[in-house]
Amino acid sequence: MLGLGILLVLAGCTLPIDQPTKQEHPVRLQFNNTINETTTFEVSVVQRPANITVYLNDGRVGEGLITEGSTVAYSGENQTYKRIELPDSAYFHGRFTVKPGESNRTEINEQHLPVNFALVITVYETENQIQAYTTMNCDDLDLNGYRVTRTSYGVSVTHSCG
Repeated sequence: MLGLGILLVLAGCTLPIDQPTKQEHPVRLQFNNTINETTTFEVSVVQRPANITVYLNDGRVGEGLITEGSTVAYSGENQTYKRIELPDSAYFHGRFTVKPGESNRTEINEQHLPVNFALVITVYETENQIQAYTTMNCDDLDLNGYRVTRTSYGVSVTHSCG
């Protein structure tokens, strides 16, 4: 049995394990604003593996790896991000301004998504202050939808992979 396994590997007859595939459907995005201030959401698409460089309002600089799944990153207590720098693979999808109590929707066409992509959504507190950013990647599954909501407690996200 072991000899057969070795022969299959040497012959190139192995099955791909956990290989990212091309997105088959558009990604539906929804942005909700439940606070009494207008909020801006910026959407970018990056190809993984990728890092993000973050600049805090106190002058510190940090770096984060875009991982599998969904994350929400905050700058820490009493801090905001001054700027977020995306990798060279990133392309800007759009900027969406959402008034208090409203929502906005958009789609990203699957033809514009590279294999092994991740979304990066930046949530602006004001024009020059970033409250948080989110990243989303479904690995080898399609990302069907991603909802980002700004609340009085922060930023919450929900997603659907399939």
